[in-house]
Amino acid sequence: RTLSGNLVVNDDFTVGGTNQITFTGTADLAGCTRTITTSNTADTILTGVISNGGLIKCGAGRMEITGNNTYAQGFTLNSGTVALASNTAIGTCTMTINGGTIEAICGARILNEVVEVNGNFTVAGCCDIEFNQFIDMNCKSISVQIYNNSTTIFLNCIKNTP
Repeated sequence: RTLSGNLVVNDDFTVGGTNQITFTGTADLAGCTRTITTSNTADTILTGVISNGGLIKCGAGRMEITGNNTYAQGFTLNSGTVALASNTAIGTCTMTINGGTIEAICGARILNEVVEVNGNFTVAGCCDIEFNQFIDMNCKSISVQIYNNSTTIFLNCIKNTP
């Protein structure tokens, strides 16, 4: 299914079911951080520009983010998979990883955002992914599993390790 209208997102929401769903319009987060829980067994794909807020990704499902997004209140990955199909897929903000999997898709990805890590995570996908800013491990023992079929680069320092 494809939903093509522009959205103003005024609350958290869940995407469930067994079919792929694609949102092609813009998404205005109404100045707040919104939680998207993906519990569907097929992909949830966000292709339009996401702006004006922040995102928290929960649920075991896979979510592709393809737009050149401008939201600046943060991106948090709690669980499941987030597949990044643009260098600005997670907006212009700090990315917090509490768990889950990050994939680079549709070409090499360069992430210029600071990354704060609070839980174990996996880097996967079929394309190069480069973390350009420092990664803050918040003084925790973290396991990072690399299952990327291409190159994974941590270009800057990893700080606050135990």
